[in-house]
Amino acid sequence: MRRKAFTLIELLVVIAIIAILAAILFPVFARARDRARMTACGSNMNQIGKALMMYTDDNEGVYPPDRFLVNGNLVPPYTWKRALSKYTSSNDVWVCPANPAVMAAGSVRYGAARIGDESNIQTEYKLDKSKWLASCYGYNGGYFPTESIYPLRTVTKVKDPAGLMVIIECRTANPDLGPWTYSWTTDKKGTLTAGYSSGPVGVFFTHNKRMNIAFADGHSGSLTLPEVYGRPGDGKDYWGVGNPDSNGYVVPGRNKANWGSQVVASNEYW
Repeated sequence: MRRKAFTLIELLVVIAIIAILAAILFPVFARARDRARMTACGSNMNQIGKALMMYTDDNEGVYPPDRFLVNGNLVPPYTWKRALSKYTSSNDVWVCPANPAVMAAGSVRYGAARIGDESNIQTEYKLDKSKWLASCYGYNGGYFPTESIYPLRTVTKVKDPAGLMVIIECRTANPDLGPWTYSWTTDKKGTLTAGYSSGPVGVFFTHNKRMNIAFADGHSGSLTLPEVYGRPGDGKDYWGVGNPDSNGYVVPGRNKANWGSQVVASNEYW
């Protein structure tokens, strides 16, 4: 006996059901994948925060600067990542699995080559890319500035270590970040271009509109962009950016010269 074939209507109904199920499930799978990536990135941030505390323990309570001097100069620099990488289990901890800017392009100083962390171009690392560090995380360069520019920040100088952000996700090879980076735009792989930051292709990277962060007391967590920066005049300031006081330390408080029109074009985050 011959089997009855599907009619055209029946086939169309089956296809429509499959399409509906796919439309429902694909976003769910995508969100689940991003949550998994955010968890992995959060684990990285947790390890980096602990490495930060181990560094301060070994250095009389002093936090690393964003860049160290090498033979009296900053070209090429030894960065905070190099200092903390001695305390991490592997270099994989510097890679956010959701960030395509793993080896972001260098600043104007170093050209457009994809160098990742600036320290990768030092002679001792330059020829061995297995020792290169990724560029997925940036340092609070306003509060923890380059060595020799201001006195190094110590644990005792931080009034609210649980509230001061030290490390945040990014898409730039520059080791330091701050409000000034709102005036930068990068493509998805971290190539620096002109103009303002525009949503997820800008300097700061998010997981479902959140970012993993390590704080000055070593703990880590995730915040939204508004939670990190607030709006101009709202009194929020997690960066602790400001002008140096009479002792050379940066006073917590918004650096108004770097805000104004640079505060953000990416309204989707608000």
